[in-house]
Amino acid sequence: MSHLHTHIHGNLIDNPDLRVFKDTDSVLCKFRLATSRRRPTEEKDSSGKVLWEDVDQLYIDVECWGQLATNVAASLKRGLPVSVCGKLVTETWLVDAPEGAEQEKLKRSKIVLKATQVAFDLARHQVSSVRSEPVGNTLAGQEPLRAKTTEELTRDSRGDVTDRLMSEEDATGHAKRAKEREPVLVGAAAGGGGAGGANAADSADSSDSADAEGVPF
Repeated sequence: MSHLHTHIHGNLIDNPDLRVFKDTDSVLCKFRLATSRRRPTEEKDSSGKVLWEDVDQLYIDVECWGQLATNVAASLKRGLPVSVCGKLVTETWLVDAPEGAEQEKLKRSKIVLKATQVAFDLARHQVSSVRSEPVGNTLAGQEPLRAKTTEELTRDSRGDVTDRLMSEEDATGHAKRAKEREPVLVGAAAGGGGAGGANAADSADSSDSADAEGVPF
């Protein structure tokens, strides 16, 4: 049975991470998406406007491959709103068990959205675009754009090609994050909808850190 395609709208909570497999020239880009549902509260601000809050927060890892990965790394950054379409899959991996445990390894798992499409939210933005092929659309008054290459995106500040060869663990998407960065506003709060609204970032340090490392399988 084929996977059902899932559509999620949210905001990037960190800059995309682009990786290149040197042996096969495959390109992988990962980013973490935050989304939530907005609802009005019974409270009002000083001007009498109803305050809104974010509920049903969701944080999910997204993977992009090939030209989509390169385009995402070149186009997106932390905080931008996007709509992602793809398939939800469960990834599993093994970690060392605590000292004294009966088993040497413990199995962990997490849900990943493997993207087939990533679209920018134009509700509050205007963008210029350029195709991977030499065809583009430039807004009036702006310089024509040139598509960035994977090699350009993997160069460091000195102009040297960064060693982005992934280990076996990282290549399968199972490397644990050392530190979960502070998320940005999600839902309508990201664009200023509803004065003083809460956001999904408020609970990130507690509720999201466990999700970043996976849960027992």
